[in-house]
Amino acid sequence: MTRNTFVERVLIVAAVVVALIAAWAGRHVLLILFAAALLAIFLRRSAVELSDRTPLSVGGSVAAVAGAAVLLAAAFGWLVIPRLVDEISQAGDVLPKTVESLEGMAEGIGIDPGVLDRLREGMGTSSAGKVATGLGSVAAGTAAFFTDLVLLTAIGLFLALAPRRYKHDLIAMAPKGRKEWARAKVEALGETLWRWLIGQVVASAAVAVLVGIGLVALGVPLSLLLAVIAGIFNIIPFFGPLLTAVPAMLIALTVDPLTALWVALLFAAVQFAEGYFLHPLIMKRAVSLPPAITIVSVSVFGAWFGLMGLFLGMPLAVAANVLVRETPADDEG
Repeated sequence: MTRNTFVERVLIVAAVVVALIAAWAGRHVLLILFAAALLAIFLRRSAVELSDRTPLSVGGSVAAVAGAAVLLAAAFGWLVIPRLVDEISQAGDVLPKTVESLEGMAEGIGIDPGVLDRLREGMGTSSAGKVATGLGSVAAGTAAFFTDLVLLTAIGLFLALAPRRYKHDLIAMAPKGRKEWARAKVEALGETLWRWLIGQVVASAAVAVLVGIGLVALGVPLSLLLAVIAGIFNIIPFFGPLLTAVPAMLIALTVDPLTALWVALLFAAVQFAEGYFLHPLIMKRAVSLPPAITIVSVSVFGAWFGLMGLFLGMPLAVAANVLVRETPADDEG
């Protein structure tokens, strides 16, 4: 190995290390960019579908789709949010009752009721000072969330309005001789993530509706809030249903233990239907990942990036699968 070759390899390794460190330092921004890309794919593909069926141009269709999304969000806010706010305000009364129900069950099976004393104190009036001191952190977190939301929405709109320009810039970064490979991967990513998005929207909406109907029929408090949470967290494979089923069962204990059992059966039935019937039907044209890889991907991204990593873990795994999957372009060069 010549001295120049050795120096060149050292520089390459150093550049890779610096790039990885920079990526880790800017991981939050990278996640926002990925979320913005998902939004852009949704807006652009929806706009293309609309443009093919109407006299509107693709650019006009992007504006129409974005406007429709805003109107739907406003309608949701007008019709649903007041009820959600009311249910959230009721949670302060429901949660202490849940602790009382748990204590009653603990006494029934011979467990010392004092085990839940701290939980009761945390939910009681004695914790008012702690809640007050935590309001600043909650407000800061909420402000950061909406800042990220505005940022990714703006980026997503720009990407949706001029995707060719950004695709060209992205492909131009590929090494010489790998341009067609990069072009094929970018197109495959867009198509696969579009199919995943549509499937996920349909699946999450179906889960929210089914859970909401079931909880209302069972007379569970906060049914609308729990249904919305179930739909949102359905994006997280395997872990999402558990994160919503447990609080729903605990709240159902305020009614009676039998209702909590019925809630557990409800969530099991909904997830069975979603996993074995709805999901295969709507995801049959999208990429299919083995369960083990899905669990590991969501766990790793959640550990690295927190809550945002949990929500984006599945599409990130889908994107990674597309990048490593063989295509005809892989034979290039």
